[in-house]
Amino acid sequence: MLTQFRKKLEYAEGRSEFVISAICDNRGFSAFSTHHESPDTALFIKRFYVKLLDDYLRQAVFAKPLGPTDEVGPSLSNFPLWWKRIQEALDPNGVSAEGGALV
Repeated sequence: MLTQFRKKLEYAEGRSEFVISAICDNRGFSAFSTHHESPDTALFIKRFYVKLLDDYLRQAVFAKPLGPTDEVGPSLSNFPLWWKRIQEALDPNGVSAEGGALV
């Protein structure tokens, strides 16, 4: 996998783009989840994300559901691990601001 990633970096380009970031907060979800069985809770989450992606983010290039990195990461091709490695390679001394160019 690292070999393929390395080969793709040969063709990487930099460009400026506008980014829209949206945070979706399911108010009341914690209360909902304590009164429903796990399959119902999972189905709710599934329907929520399907609706969000199909109706509102149809043209999106990337979407990341929040959750524990060890649970979400594998479904995102371990993106959090790759991103950490990229940050470490580009900023080995950790001097860039947390909200800086690498975040």
